[in-house]
Amino acid sequence: MIKKAALELMTEAGVFAPFRWFAKTDTLILMYHRFGRTDDGVTVTPEVFSRQVAYLNAHYRIVPLSVVADYLKSGETLPRGLAVITVDDGYKDFYDAAFPILRKQGVTATVFLVTDFVSQKAWMPADRAVFLATQAAGGEYLIEVGDERIRLTLGDEASRGSAAARINSSLLLVPLDERNDAIARIAGNLGVRLPTLPPNDFKALDWNSAREMAIAGIEFGSHTVTHEMLTTVIEDRLQREVHDSRAQIEDELGRPSDIFSYPNGEMNDSVREAVIRAGYRGAGCSEPGFNHSKVDRFAMRRIYADTDLPHFVQTTSGCEQFKYRLRNRGGG
Repeated sequence: MIKKAALELMTEAGVFAPFRWFAKTDTLILMYHRFGRTDDGVTVTPEVFSRQVAYLNAHYRIVPLSVVADYLKSGETLPRGLAVITVDDGYKDFYDAAFPILRKQGVTATVFLVTDFVSQKAWMPADRAVFLATQAAGGEYLIEVGDERIRLTLGDEASRGSAAARINSSLLLVPLDERNDAIARIAGNLGVRLPTLPPNDFKALDWNSAREMAIAGIEFGSHTVTHEMLTTVIEDRLQREVHDSRAQIEDELGRPSDIFSYPNGEMNDSVREAVIRAGYRGAGCSEPGFNHSKVDRFAMRRIYADTDLPHFVQTTSGCEQFKYRLRNRGGG
């Protein structure tokens, strides 16, 4: 609480303004995922998001990610003071909570869609474990994930969050074609019925909502078909994930969709080349930092958006990067 209060005072006093001025030579790209009331360190409330957008609007020129990709492709120096709002996955809460704020403040964003999710065919993969850990009765459990046996303690919110993370980590070691069966066994172990499609708290936006937002100026890019980590799949699957997702978005929205985001930020040379072959103009990763004119347009850096305004101002100002460079220069 003290640290947050101090940050609020520093923000009001304009302490971060000099850092922001110097950092404006590079482009700021922000990464969001969820909007709502959940206090999970990821979800941003509408009130906070509104203040963040107003702050960005006052200090930056907010553009779609494709604009930055085009500057990087041309080799031109990036203009001062560019900022991009990106949102991964395509949850319904973006349409319900964030889009009205963007529209009211006259601001655009780039939203990366997982096409099976938006087509109402599947859950976001990690959400199934969260649902199961949340819905199971409290107590001790022994579950099977592939060949692994895991003991879980479910009680308060923190223990359930840890259990979900543990399940998801173990599922990554299960072959793709066996994961649905593995999830079904976990649901049985926990005594929870897993719905075929996600309930409202985990629901995707639909294509009609996406079309409405595209007409209003929101840019849509691809986040693959299934949100599978692309560094782990075979070549044919890799091609389908990056190509078919783009094709479906363009077919549904009737406009180009040639910006990409790597699931979980995972990429390597093979994944990068597949994205290039699929005809994308650029891609965002999850490496934190600002973007200068020499940054790879297929690995544009993004900064996680904080869930409160004081930390958001500090993070986006370049203060942390300045301290990092100072420590390294001093050998610390």
